[in-house]
Amino acid sequence: ELSLAYPRGEILDLLAKYVRAELGRSGVDVELVPLDAEIFHDSWLPKRRFDLALWEVRSGPSPWLARWFLPGGGEAATGLRDPALEALLARADGGGPGGGEALRQAQDRLGRLVPVLPLFQPQVTVAWRPGVAGLRANPTVDGVLWNAWDWSMALEADLAA
Repeated sequence: ELSLAYPRGEILDLLAKYVRAELGRSGVDVELVPLDAEIFHDSWLPKRRFDLALWEVRSGPSPWLARWFLPGGGEAATGLRDPALEALLARADGGGPGGGEALRQAQDRLGRLVPVLPLFQPQVTVAWRPGVAGLRANPTVDGVLWNAWDWSMALEADLAA
């Protein structure tokens, strides 16, 4: 039997049940271990007290991969160690010329190193009244407020045009 640990929450509860059902179809028995977020992040995750783990991460339009794969003052969150990947991510984090290309190469390398399965992407419907300007579709799952600092009220003259 495998243990699947995760912080309690509506989305992760549903996702954990889905993962258990999918693995069950393959003959794998999975025990769900829902934990308070503090216990999961402070104790279970650093000590790897599970076989499988789920947790929710929200990021902006360009997700920062380094926090998952570069050991910042300890072990990386995923536990994956690959010097070539770490070098690419360090170059990408440095920005400047070549930073974007380094990120693309890191993503390609990561895809070859580990299986990645995007399980779902919730759809968000947004409505707003006339006069609000600056809203844009969010390229991530972070919700509708991701660029709220760009919103403004359009002037009456702009609406008439």
